[in-house]
Amino acid sequence: MVFNLNSIGRGWIFRTGATKLGLREGHDAKNIAFIGTKGQYNKLKIRGSEYEGTSSDPILEVTYAIPASPTTITYGYDPSGQRVKLANQKTKSTTIYPTMFYNASINSAPSAPDSTSIVKHVFANSLNLATIEGSG
Repeated sequence: MVFNLNSIGRGWIFRTGATKLGLREGHDAKNIAFIGTKGQYNKLKIRGSEYEGTSSDPILEVTYAIPASPTTITYGYDPSGQRVKLANQKTKSTTIYPTMFYNASINSAPSAPDSTSIVKHVFANSLNLATIEGSG
């Protein structure tokens, strides 16, 4: 039996303890007596959390999604309006533009925050003349 909870049902979940949900059979919910013939029964067979060690162990499966974190990019400009810095919070990278013909990027790997890689680019007009990786 699977219960997909909507926003109201998700509000019933007790995050630091036991969540208690109940079931009612249709005749009980409508307050109508079950009228059956001989050998017919009106019952629900439910196993709770105490019924374990069998092929009918109860399980709780929770499906969730972690919302994507926003990316913050910060730009820095000199007094003449020329971009001199770009910092990307998500990728932990900073690019510095000392002149319009040269930039250097410093990247901190999220998996290894103590390590950095440096990449420099030298331009003539819009042509990339050189890419230097490391401290060279």
